[in-house]
Amino acid sequence: MRLRPPCVALLCCFAVAPALVSAQETGVVRGRVTDAATGQPVPEVRITVTGLSLEVTSGANGEYLLPAVATGPHEVVARRVGFAAARQTVEVAAEQTAVADFTLRAVAVALDAVVVTGAAAPTPTRVLGSSISVVNGADVAESPAVTVDAALQGMVAGAQITQNSGNPGGGGVSVRLRGTSSIISGSEPLYIVDGVIVDNSSDQLIDLGARSNVQNRLADLDPNDIDRIEVIRGAAAAALYGSRANNGVVQIFTKRGRAGTSQFTWQSRYTTEGVARRLPMNLYPTDAAGNPVTRYDYQDRVFQSGRLLENSLSIDGGDDRTTYYVGGSWTDENGIIPNSAASRKSGRVNLTQQLYPTLRLSLGANYVNSHDEFEPNGEQTTGVITAVLFTPTTFSFFPVNGVYPKAPTGASFANPLEVIDTWKAPQDVTRFFGSVQARYTPRPELAFEYTLGYDGYQQEVDQFIPRGSLSSEPTGRSTAILRDSRIVNSDGVATWAHRAGDRLELNTAAGFNYTWQRIATTTAAATDLLPTGELVSAGAVPFAGQGVVELITLGFYGQETVNWRDRLYVTGALRWDASSTFGPSERWQVFPKLSTSYVVSEEPWFAGSLPGRLFSSLRVRAALGYAGNQPSSANAAPGTRSASRTSARCRTRDSSS
Repeated sequence: MRLRPPCVALLCCFAVAPALVSAQETGVVRGRVTDAATGQPVPEVRITVTGLSLEVTSGANGEYLLPAVATGPHEVVARRVGFAAARQTVEVAAEQTAVADFTLRAVAVALDAVVVTGAAAPTPTRVLGSSISVVNGADVAESPAVTVDAALQGMVAGAQITQNSGNPGGGGVSVRLRGTSSIISGSEPLYIVDGVIVDNSSDQLIDLGARSNVQNRLADLDPNDIDRIEVIRGAAAAALYGSRANNGVVQIFTKRGRAGTSQFTWQSRYTTEGVARRLPMNLYPTDAAGNPVTRYDYQDRVFQSGRLLENSLSIDGGDDRTTYYVGGSWTDENGIIPNSAASRKSGRVNLTQQLYPTLRLSLGANYVNSHDEFEPNGEQTTGVITAVLFTPTTFSFFPVNGVYPKAPTGASFANPLEVIDTWKAPQDVTRFFGSVQARYTPRPELAFEYTLGYDGYQQEVDQFIPRGSLSSEPTGRSTAILRDSRIVNSDGVATWAHRAGDRLELNTAAGFNYTWQRIATTTAAATDLLPTGELVSAGAVPFAGQGVVELITLGFYGQETVNWRDRLYVTGALRWDASSTFGPSERWQVFPKLSTSYVVSEEPWFAGSLPGRLFSSLRVRAALGYAGNQPSSANAAPGTRSASRTSARCRTRDSSS
């Protein structure tokens, strides 16, 4: 069985089936959130209405406005990480404004913080048996890291985040949330932005040594656009996200704007970079026999002071029906190795429209254009730093009459000064990703949500090695690689909440995920270059290659959560996953999950017990899930195609031929 993109149309019917909703009488709820200890306003508080799909956040002055609230009594809830949740019941009248002010009390552990990752719908953390870490967007923006994944370092317990190089633009950042589960597949988690699975590949299209030019594509996301990040490490996430979540899930939520007066935010940051410590070199004026010699320390030539300039501008606001966020940023960085640089320009637009009291539409779009200049700095023979450290200090790399001397006899290193001055390895990336989300709530206890997302980018990488500068490429080499990547997501979920008496509540969810991904890579290269030629067309021995990979994943899942007296929760989930990378006899896989959470500290007997005297809050949780690792694209034989060809041609015409 092969899964085809046209099935998206059938799956979309899951969410778009509801007919047009007639208008209802509505009112407005507004108020202000303050800190109980200081009386100061509390920003970024999530305000929701129980049973409705309305959600806003408080502004810098602590004020909020909930638009288009259906008439009648409603429970309004205010939540923020680090504070205990607060609730109020208000009576909403037609075309009138109800006021609900909140005073939040700071707590060490917020059991009522609402998360989405690992749950089919927004869920308080007290319900979940899995461990979820939440990182505030303000902490990400204030981090000195250039990229989102690097900014998570030190913010997520148990996560191993390693930067593989110091290249401008963030370098290659490796994120590991769980232990190694496969010696073939990678260990990177699944990344989701606003409900859309995005490409976070870090393939090295051109080898500059020691993966020195590897760059995780998550570097395309602007940290200033982040509202919050949720991270789940357990295998239980596979019940909702399938085999792709075997290594954990990182879900990123961008800023959506809030109702109220428009707010402009301008940020500018200038950072200097440098080598923390230079290595001592042998600069003794004589050799082992006592003969005078001239020695060289090239660290002043291969290192420089780098700098980073970041500028961002955003505006957000809205009214009782429409909220918006528009942001743009520009980043320019020069690395500590001469001629290494990176620049990025990005823009984001997020719009949310409450079409009817029961229907909300959200749009998001992000455009990114980046340019990088790489320099070989790894451990191989082309590495600038390697050549400086392993070549005798008596050898001069400085050019003589415009010609760079080669490494000493027996050494295969390239001249590091020639590499910096003449080699080229630029990269250009153009990327667009966005989503359309619709949420339909025909009844307070019933909701349907559908998301259609797209992520596409073009990555062009070139490399030029001049003639005679490298022993392994004596005639020079020119390479041009173009990668085109596209991902389409189609996700739908239905949730239903039913309260059976005063003690028992059931929450049911069912949904599907469909992902189509196509990666096409085209390579053109040539050796035996003309003395003044840099392009592939200047070579006499060309090489061409092309590869296309198409991956399709389809999954269905169901989840049930039993809530007993709002303190004991049991959740069971089951997912059926199919992928084009699975073998024909193993096309469908099943991933179950079972978890429980028990808030012991809310039992009446807890306060007078010994644990109650030791702990102000106590929750016991456990989760068990099964996950399988999705095979690499090499196993998708029906959807993988590749071909290459090498030929030779003469530059001059031979009359005898």
